[in-house]
Amino acid sequence: MRPSIEDYLGAGLIASKLTGKWSSEAEVCIGAFRQSAEGSGRELRLRGYADDVAFSSRIDAVDTVPVLDAQARFVPADELQ
Repeated sequence: MRPSIEDYLGAGLIASKLTGKWSSEAEVCIGAFRQSAEGSGRELRLRGYADDVAFSSRIDAVDTVPVLDAQARFVPADELQ
């Protein structure tokens, strides 16, 4: 399995919100996340998808945690029984 750039950026975002000592791998992800804040989505914006980029790059936009249920569906964590 090979992580995608989105995996690195997502890990960097999460790690950047945590306190403590980071591993060198976490520091790479955090650095990539911080550097990408300016240029991420540039190609899509140039092709007319600026609204999509703005929507999909929101941070802390929702307070629901999705969880995979027994039927392999993602549901809000508070709906699990």
